[in-house]
Amino acid sequence: MINTVEEEKNSETSVQRTVLLDIPARLQWENGHGYCGETAIQSFGLYYGAWISQKLVRSINNGEYLLRKVSKDDHRNPTHTLSVLHFTYDEWDLENSPQPQFHDYCCWMKRSIIRGHPVMFVVYLLYMHDEDYDHIMPAIGVRFRDENQYDPDDVLIYYNLYHLRQIERKMSENDLAATRKTCRKHCGEGGCIPLNVSKLFRNVDRLQ
Repeated sequence: MINTVEEEKNSETSVQRTVLLDIPARLQWENGHGYCGETAIQSFGLYYGAWISQKLVRSINNGEYLLRKVSKDDHRNPTHTLSVLHFTYDEWDLENSPQPQFHDYCCWMKRSIIRGHPVMFVVYLLYMHDEDYDHIMPAIGVRFRDENQYDPDDVLIYYNLYHLRQIERKMSENDLAATRKTCRKHCGEGGCIPLNVSKLFRNVDRLQ
């Protein structure tokens, strides 16, 4: 179910609409290097009416669920896992999208949510050091004015999988984006989307 509300920010600006998908908060298992990807998939399954355990996702994936293989020899296959679970999905086209990608990526994520498709995305976290990303989170809502234009005042709504509350952050470079070295947001604050969006992001459409 998609909830849509309208909010008037002030008399000098246009009306913002909020699209919030009916996705409950979930808490990830913390053992085994964490189950953030598995928990994001679990929450999307509940949205589409299916219970999927975090352990089942990891078992099908032959290991920790990451958004891409880390090497040619990596036996884990995240897209195959989604297919086995009967999800359809779309991926951010990082190979063919012009750099810098952050603005276009925000538009893609916004449109996905507006159309009812939750998005898995990755963030850097303060005090962590992975060059690619540190954590996977589910985006479940957006507050916006124009579906087709990048707007730094748009707000992304998501869970960090460690707390039950929703996180709301402006989709601006100054707030939501950072490089590995400049990220100053811990997990409770929602982390930082990589400014150079050369990572893999995926929206999950539905269960077949």
